[in-house]
Amino acid sequence: MKFANPYLLNLLWGLIPLFGIMVYGILKRKKILLAFAGPDMISSIVPGFDPKRRWIKISLIIMAFGFAVFALSIPQWGYRWEKTTQKGVDIMIALDCSKSMLAQDIKPNRLERAKREIVDLLRMMKTDRAGLVAFAGQAFLQCPLTLDHEAFNIFLKVLDPGYLPVGGTNIDNALKESYNGFEKDSDTQKAIIVITDGEATLGDAQETAKEMAKQGVKI
Repeated sequence: MKFANPYLLNLLWGLIPLFGIMVYGILKRKKILLAFAGPDMISSIVPGFDPKRRWIKISLIIMAFGFAVFALSIPQWGYRWEKTTQKGVDIMIALDCSKSMLAQDIKPNRLERAKREIVDLLRMMKTDRAGLVAFAGQAFLQCPLTLDHEAFNIFLKVLDPGYLPVGGTNIDNALKESYNGFEKDSDTQKAIIVITDGEATLGDAQETAKEMAKQGVKI
């Protein structure tokens, strides 16, 4: 047997002082009455006084308290097998690594702040796979889809504008590279998160996004 709320069982220790207080009350009352009359006369002086009934009452109160605590602890017997299916989401993160991301209008700079936000996002992704695409004028797959978020963070940490030889903001290419990172035969939900500080300077990102939306990819 196990309990859903085992900590409530500690309340059973309260039965000891409760029992002691109630017994003390009965004995004290009896002592006071005996000071005025003998045992045979008490019932005449105090109608309805019956020590046996009081002991029964105490026992019932103690038992009721004990059963209440036991019930609130929610005892559980046996077990039951349940088959569950847990399916995550495949998320590709496209991070703008152009030189403009080094601007310090937010501390320490836009790129480092974006990295921190990505790390925070990963902490909430328990069963979701994440992949990373870095882009500027061109885009490349920095980290394929993985459940190993620690490995993902290693690839994320080393990113800086020096990785990308071509300047600019090619969101169109970033979307395509992210889409290519998905497993095409997988029925897992797919999403692309684009993190950038500027407008697209190359390609037609809007048209590409529309085509991907038709394929069920959320951007």
